[in-house]
Amino acid sequence: MLVILITCTRLGGLPVGSAGHWLLMAGLLVMSPIHTAITMGQPVVLVVALTLLGLERAMKDRDGTGGLWLGLAVAIKPQVAGLFLAYYLLRGRWRLVSIACVCAAAMALIGVMPLWLSGYPWWSDWQSNLHSLRYGGFADFTDANPAAYKIVSLSYAVYQLVHDRTVTSLICVGVTAALLGWAVIVTRGNRRASEGERGALALMAVLSLLPVYHLFYDASLLAIVLVMVVGMRASWSGHKGRVAVMVLSMLPFLAPGAVAMAVWQQAGRLPHWLSAGWAWRVLILPHECWALGVLALVLAVGLSDAARDSTDQPQPLKG
Repeated sequence: MLVILITCTRLGGLPVGSAGHWLLMAGLLVMSPIHTAITMGQPVVLVVALTLLGLERAMKDRDGTGGLWLGLAVAIKPQVAGLFLAYYLLRGRWRLVSIACVCAAAMALIGVMPLWLSGYPWWSDWQSNLHSLRYGGFADFTDANPAAYKIVSLSYAVYQLVHDRTVTSLICVGVTAALLGWAVIVTRGNRRASEGERGALALMAVLSLLPVYHLFYDASLLAIVLVMVVGMRASWSGHKGRVAVMVLSMLPFLAPGAVAMAVWQQAGRLPHWLSAGWAWRVLILPHECWALGVLALVLAVGLSDAARDSTDQPQPLKG
């Protein structure tokens, strides 16, 4: 957690002790997904810290160390850090991506080699576990999973509308791919530390959560959104409505609301008219998923402004 706080201060370009610095620290410390991850001993906190280190190095043209940190993050949780690598690949950061891929491959080889040498059927067991998770297990966003409300990804929310597994996956992957492509196009030619680059990385953090299985603690990635947007004061000034929508989209992650409401429903503490209607299934329980979708759209809209008006150096927020 200390690494996250220190690296976020550097990424935000905020003078230590300034009002902006303390506001950022407060925002990071009250994020419920981070507390949940620490309480549950989830490695996503480590992955977010490594990703932040990689982004900080990459924005300073230190592609060697940046690739090393990102490679370690991808090796531990590719579904959390992998999209950042895809973004840098599409931006043509060949050295950074190459080093990250070699590092991730080396880590994977170290983990797999003893199993392979011992003759253990690790591949078939792994595939079997993945299948059971996706179909009826914790990663299943359909009604086959009675605890699907714990999922924090757009797939759970979209499925409540279309009720088709394939269509849901196509929509979520399509939205993610389209916004990823948009980020690459509008930031083409931007310098490393430009506000357009910051906006794109904030968008990557949200997009990482949209198409695949994530639980509440994986939303710790929103720490990257917070620090990048705080560091983009110039681009967001004059857009109070957009900032308000973004803040409202982040509020659901101050507490694990979906899990709490499901517990209240199961305990009979909610009125039947609320917990049995269409709004409960489509809007209320998946509210965190919809919040991520709205946040992604707001960042995508703001990205074009940030890319157009980007400067070579970030403007620090003065206290």
